[in-house]
Amino acid sequence: MYSDAQISSRFAAMIAGIEAPVSPASDILLRASRPDSRPSRGGPPVAGMAAVAAAAAGIVLAATPLVAPGLVAPLAARIAELMQWTPPPSPPKSVNAAMVPRLVSLATARSLVTFRIVPPTGLPRDVVSEKIFATPIGVYSKITHAWTVGPPSLTFSYRRSNGREFQFSAEKYDPHAGAPPKYLFDADETGPNGLPKRHEHFAWRNGDQSMSATEDDDLATAEIEAVRAAMHGTPLRRATSRAELHSGVIVKQYRIP
Repeated sequence: MYSDAQISSRFAAMIAGIEAPVSPASDILLRASRPDSRPSRGGPPVAGMAAVAAAAAGIVLAATPLVAPGLVAPLAARIAELMQWTPPPSPPKSVNAAMVPRLVSLATARSLVTFRIVPPTGLPRDVVSEKIFATPIGVYSKITHAWTVGPPSLTFSYRRSNGREFQFSAEKYDPHAGAPPKYLFDADETGPNGLPKRHEHFAWRNGDQSMSATEDDDLATAEIEAVRAAMHGTPLRRATSRAELHSGVIVKQYRIP
């Protein structure tokens, strides 16, 4: 699952690399490879689900066809309008290299972060396994126009009895990031309009912890709401307009295992 910033960044990189002859419009695939640390899910905050506040990602394109500008430009314009987002420049290699997911215990996770961890509760009954990953966040400042490596975010990753998987992401609440997006867009799924499929994104607070999740075929909206209610989390207002999506003074990049 990718946020509006990730999708826009991907297409900016693709357009920059155009050098092939005309190809049929049907060959324009809205797909790109995930980072090595994020294996294919077979099926979305989460970096996916980046996720999650608005995220900007360093992109590695693979198997994405090179197509003529006359075909890509109109499609890219539609994508930009859909996302309502202008991404920051790509982060330097040093920031990307630092964003390595680390499998940790809950006790270790508590020693790595500065917020009080409230683990997800009220999970679907068919959950059969849980893993916790800690991953440094890439942070872009709109004031200094520079990337830095931020503190870790946590990913609570679950597997269901039928093989489906889903994640909840947690980090320290930061008002400088602006409101989290109401929707994330999946580059590996195409909607009826031929553009990346939209999924609703949810975020809430428990004290100084912000948690988020995104609905998809593996995790229903009602199941997310059940977790939030069981945690007694306070819903966060979600961004829907261009102004709201650009309201923060920082942009975060997430890498979800």
